[in-house]
Amino acid sequence: MAVLGPWYLVTEQRYPGFLKDHFFNEQIGSALSQRSPPDSDRVPLWTLWLEHLVLLFPISLLFPAAVGAALQSRKTGRPWVSNEGFLLFWWFLVVAVGITFANIQDYYLMIVWAPAAVWIAWTVTKNEVSFKWPAIVVSLLGIAGLLVALIVVVSGSSESADSSRSRSLVGDTILNVFQVLPPVAWREIIPLLFVASTSALVAGILALIFNRKGRSELCLAVLAFLMAAVFAIGTRAMQLVEDEFSSAKIAKLIDARDGSESMVIAQGDPNEKTTLFFYLRRPIFWVDGHPNIEFATRSLGIGRDHYLEREQVAEAWRETRQVFLVIEGGGLAEWTAYLHLGPERSKPIGTCGSRVILANR
Repeated sequence: MAVLGPWYLVTEQRYPGFLKDHFFNEQIGSALSQRSPPDSDRVPLWTLWLEHLVLLFPISLLFPAAVGAALQSRKTGRPWVSNEGFLLFWWFLVVAVGITFANIQDYYLMIVWAPAAVWIAWTVTKNEVSFKWPAIVVSLLGIAGLLVALIVVVSGSSESADSSRSRSLVGDTILNVFQVLPPVAWREIIPLLFVASTSALVAGILALIFNRKGRSELCLAVLAFLMAAVFAIGTRAMQLVEDEFSSAKIAKLIDARDGSESMVIAQGDPNEKTTLFFYLRRPIFWVDGHPNIEFATRSLGIGRDHYLEREQVAEAWRETRQVFLVIEGGGLAEWTAYLHLGPERSKPIGTCGSRVILANR
């Protein structure tokens, strides 16, 4: 209270209505999926759970055993509050069920990762888990991954992928990234799939061997090393798609051609391209945005002049000062026609993931 209280009070004094909007609309409204207006698409519940099972793979394969061990421990007759496994079970369940009513995003379930990790570790130390089926699943997934990678290489389908043709994206989820990957990125991801699948196959076989010998600690160690390998491979994969998450390349392209009075206009809303503020270090204008999403703009009018209509963009485009327009690649033809761009002017000065940058001069 001593640290946070003054911050809230000063903000309320400077921007009247902040506290009401923050707690009732931003917090409670989001928790009940009643935020007005909505600032993002709701991730489907099955997608949320599937993503987290993948993000915690292969340890997530031990969830059924953890549930069974927690319920089995209730037979001791002790109050559930004093029962470690049952307490962890309810900690996980209450949070997981609670977010189902919210305007959920990919990262909302991360809050239960800690109890899940402790819960699974508790299950293993109690020797209440068999690694047989997790090991079999890991091995089968490894084989399936190798087959998929081999089919892709043989068919050459990664060469035909075209990010500019991806128009129907799947909500605000991690799946978006895979739909806009350029062919060159796919060519680098396939070897990673080979490595990950081989690692899974080897780990599954080792876990089966150790499980037959009753060495659960070694089984857990094998899965932990596989998890570390998956994280390392995922880190490399993130480097290949970093332009979908970062605007650093956009800023570099603009700074290389920057005029003293240049104007930067980005399509969409600020909450979709937040890194632009960090890298560009200058005022940014928005087209096709929704100014009512943010409290300051909606209630106090702060920053509303940075939201432009398309007519204003066209007018600025015809001026003598330099204008940079950052748009999605799928909308290039539409903007080319709207701004009446010729063959030369319609060519982007650069790309950053699925986005392209146009310049009027």
